Amino acid sequence: MKAISIQQPWAWAILHAGKDIENRTWSTTYRGEVAVHATRMQDQWQLPTGVMRPTEQDLVLRAVIGVVEIADVVVRGSSKWFIGPFGFLLRNPKPLAKPVHCPGNQRIWELPPSVARAVSAQLVNDRARVQQVTVSTDKRRMIAARVLRVTQGNLDNNHLYLTEAIDLFPADVQGGPTAAQAGRSVSVHWDDQFVETDIVRRRIFRRRGWLRRFFASNRITAGDRVLLEQIEPYVYRLSKAHI
Repeated sequence: MKAISIQQPWAWAILHAGKDIENRTWSTTYRGEVAVHATRMQDQWQLPTGVMRPTEQDLVLRAVIGVVEIADVVVRGSSKWFIGPFGFLLRNPKPLAKPVHCPGNQRIWELPPSVARAVSAQLVNDRARVQQVTVSTDKRRMIAARVLRVTQGNLDNNHLYLTEAIDLFPADVQGGPTAAQAGRSVSVHWDDQFVETDIVRRRIFRRRGWLRRFFASNRITAGDRVLLEQIEPYVYRLSKAHI
């Protein structure tokens, strides 16, 4: 499996904050999936306007934290992440629930076999993350759903990364970093309770205290999956996935 080493917080941003460009001083002919290896912290980093900062627990170092596809290499672009001179155009980010620690390397490199096997094993187990769930109702309708992996960072910080489910939410649900910039609220039902919240641009629910209770009541640990279903416009259901 190919890999690319990226400093934090940019490796995290690729997998969780919509970073669709990896800036480099060199180009590559490689196209396809690469493991995202987080190396070290960059000094004096600053994220683009509107992107909320990750927590300290989010910024794992010296480990593979996910995979992404290099779709193309561009020398100009409208993405807020583009600096150049070369930009690797990224698609289909897949974060790992459990980072796989290993040393990094330069340019596009090959993961050690044992690390590649550990990464691949998580990806195989995650193939059910994107699925359509059919339920029987009076009208028998289709419910759109996504299966998300819970990370230790999610548990420590009472949040849930929604990058892989963001297509389930209308654009007006996604607000800015401050309460004054909040988007339209959705109703998220869990167990016998519900919460009204929007999504901040970091792609997490703005209200987070309820997730601590949800994780605890369902005995969720790192690596477990949760099922996020859209049961009607602006109404969702969150439950522990048993797959």
